[in-house]
Amino acid sequence: MSDLGLYSGWYSQLRDCAELVDSALTELASGASINKPHQKKLGEFLLEVAGSDQAKPDLTILQRWFRRHVGSAPEQLRTLGEKLLSTPDQTVPAELERIALRLDSQRAEVLANLRGR
Repeated sequence: MSDLGLYSGWYSQLRDCAELVDSALTELASGASINKPHQKKLGEFLLEVAGSDQAKPDLTILQRWFRRHVGSAPEQLRTLGEKLLSTPDQTVPAELERIALRLDSQRAEVLANLRGR
């Protein structure tokens, strides 16, 4: 597979993850107590990434990215996912903001590589 294919696939994964984090943050900020599909989806996603040792390769790549760039070990991702699926405490938005900032930074880096810079 070419570098272009690798970078575009990785960019797509990062974009999807960033959009999910942003949507969950918006739902958290709305204060509504019911019907938060993005928050639920992100919680399930983080639980899946946290347990991806024998999972799909793309989840293993994301797990390693979280460890390296966000400093989130599988246990931290699992805890954050569980909080999103139950009752998020006041630490959740800050954790999601930190993840969102790193995702945006990584997306910019990958986009620069796609453009050949």
